[in-house]
Amino acid sequence: MMQERYDVVAKVGEADMAEWQKPASQKAMLPAMLQAMFAERCKLVAHRETKDASVSFLVVAKAGQKFKETNPDETHTGMTLPGGGVAMQDQSGMKMYGISIATVAVFLTQIRGEAGGTIMDKTGLTGKYDVVLKTPEGMGPDREYIVSTMLDDLGLKLESGKAPVEKLVIDHMERPSAN
Repeated sequence: MMQERYDVVAKVGEADMAEWQKPASQKAMLPAMLQAMFAERCKLVAHRETKDASVSFLVVAKAGQKFKETNPDETHTGMTLPGGGVAMQDQSGMKMYGISIATVAVFLTQIRGEAGGTIMDKTGLTGKYDVVLKTPEGMGPDREYIVSTMLDDLGLKLESGKAPVEKLVIDHMERPSAN
């Protein structure tokens, strides 16, 4: 299933169209619609499990954070992030404005890859911040080094630990049925 690609063309039903027009409703409706489509067309059966696992906790380094709280009067253009805030990518890396540190942890987990494990926010920083994740030059595919360099630039570091981690487990899935 990971090698095959499909185009999905879908329409919102007439009965749901009025609710779909509300942006806040789309965030709840889209996952429900996708789940229904996968269950119907691919016979998807899945469940969530929470297990204690090795994780990395994101904490503030001794020297302190090297980024600032967001100025709510400044506006930024770019891609709107699901947890709030805006991101813009350029050749130097990713610039994110008005984001939580929990969102930074998610981005760092994605950069690090599945083999690196989950990164969880344990900084105690609860505001919205402007953060730049600079991509080190000439480092190739060494993801651990890339994440470590980004953390140094931010005044953050990782500490090992254990925590409950939720995983999606796919019990059954078939190729999609025809229309």
